Amino acid sequence: MLTLFVAPAFAQPVSAPPSDITFTLQDPSRIPTAPVAIRGITIDGKPLHLDRPVRVQGAWLRTVVVTLTNISPKTIVSGGIGLVFPESGDGSSANPYGAVWDTQGRVPKIVWLGRDGYHLPPGWEAQKPWRFAPGQTVRLTFVKYGDSVQARLADKPIHHANFTWETFYFADGSRWSAGMYALSPLPGTRQWRMVTPEEFRRSARGKP
Repeated sequence: MLTLFVAPAFAQPVSAPPSDITFTLQDPSRIPTAPVAIRGITIDGKPLHLDRPVRVQGAWLRTVVVTLTNISPKTIVSGGIGLVFPESGDGSSANPYGAVWDTQGRVPKIVWLGRDGYHLPPGWEAQKPWRFAPGQTVRLTFVKYGDSVQARLADKPIHHANFTWETFYFADGSRWSAGMYALSPLPGTRQWRMVTPEEFRRSARGKP
């Protein structure tokens, strides 16, 4: 199992020399089924072009803005995007990858259902709800954790960074994860029902 290091949320001054980093989408095979589409990425207000070296310097990570549109037929209530630095570790618990995330919303309660009831994580009820409607566009950033993650990576040669999706959950309890859709478990069960993208779209219209 791969392990990611996410730095705590405290600000540190970042004074990084210029470097060239190539940004890519991790596992692009998942993109065709994704419920969101990337409409643009900028660094310090300048358009970012994927799969080619980009010169960055200073506290650049906090200036990354990813613009997403919900292209699914359902309202998204939880999800986000991350940026992983594969050269910063080997994915083990002893040497995890450096990563930064922007996670929005609250994972549906059904996710935490066990054999003996719900096991909600601490702070779940206090998490801010999110309603990302079909056709709506949002901007995600790494402002909260960007400086602390970048400070931790200051002594590592970073030449590659991968944008990666989180699991997206929808208002009806369905989800998209690792390129696949699933409908929420039926009452009395804990088994997610894997469906095709077309079956997922039909479920939004109330059809079996």
